[in-house]
Amino acid sequence: MKIEQLLYEVEGATLDFKSKQYPFRNARNEEKKELLKDIIAFANAWRRAAAFILVGVEECPAGPAKVTGIAESIDDADIQQFINSKTNKPIDFLYYEMELDGRTVGVFDIPVQKGRPYYLKKAYAGLAADTVYIRRGSSTVVANPTELAEMGKAEGAEEETKLEFGFFDLLSESEIGTEIVLRSKQIAIPDLEKIPDFSCPSRRGRGNFGIPFPQSANADYYRDLANWIWCTARYKQIACYIKNIGSRTLYNICASASVSATDAAFSESVLEKPQEYRGSFDHLPPPPVAAHASHRSWRGVFEDFEKDRYRLEMSVQDIYPGETIMFNGFYVSALEENEIRLEFTFYGENLSDSMERVLVMQFNIEKTEIEVSDLVALGDKTMEDL
Repeated sequence: MKIEQLLYEVEGATLDFKSKQYPFRNARNEEKKELLKDIIAFANAWRRAAAFILVGVEECPAGPAKVTGIAESIDDADIQQFINSKTNKPIDFLYYEMELDGRTVGVFDIPVQKGRPYYLKKAYAGLAADTVYIRRGSSTVVANPTELAEMGKAEGAEEETKLEFGFFDLLSESEIGTEIVLRSKQIAIPDLEKIPDFSCPSRRGRGNFGIPFPQSANADYYRDLANWIWCTARYKQIACYIKNIGSRTLYNICASASVSATDAAFSESVLEKPQEYRGSFDHLPPPPVAAHASHRSWRGVFEDFEKDRYRLEMSVQDIYPGETIMFNGFYVSALEENEIRLEFTFYGENLSDSMERVLVMQFNIEKTEIEVSDLVALGDKTMEDL
């Protein structure tokens, strides 16, 4: 894996960001214990891919991680001697430094370990001896008895960890594979300045509780309608499913994909159809709708303006063997007729080696336009009628 790609990923059982170098040379034991604990925790983590600690990189929740660089170098041989002189058995890892975005960063590369658990032979600066520290998600904790038993079981026989990922049809609630064809319309709308106000006499309506109240005409109705037509015709909702088809529970699962903004546009929501009238009770929420227990929401759709890309993220948490999780979806619009590939990378504490999954969307686009005179006729129609 290219280290640059890790900047677009989230912290978890295979990745951690450190904005500053670990205290090491001439440091007190109390300062050096963080490095010792982190290496042991990653070595014990449930994972099927190499783990990385990027030093001189700061996590940014709303975008890619920021490279801050390190001010001090550390020698790999010194770190190896320090770590492995204190653990019950040697841990396989490597430390090196490289240039990234014009700055020097440190990289701890920790392969999947054979021979867990790892722990300290003697107590060190508050870290307990014979205690198994483990990376769970983005936190370091003490392994519980169940995890210790699982480690022993994993040494004797490997259990299958497999993940199935594809598109999901929200209407039929069915799985529809990894490739879909989407048909959208690019409707050219009139300039908003040329669209007249909507003008009708006031009327009386009823709120959610049957209470009558006055309603006034929405002067921006035709302009709002034009924007709604443009948006709804162009953007299509995409939903996905994740299924655990292996024999082991998958823990703390998350995934992300990066897509060029020159190919498509993504959004977490689209405009709601505007109303002709407005009233004092419009702010009242609709009655609550129960959500299906197996449906989740996307963690977010983020736009990286500097690199002109979108990043899609989802957080699943845990999936039991045979369980299927549906994601309610995001919205996508293609700029031209083309094939859009969503190359997702999945992360978790115990995923199999190959966790790259690709979804393909083929967009067919019809181009048309509407005039100001058309808006009145279109007002009572749905997008399916256009």
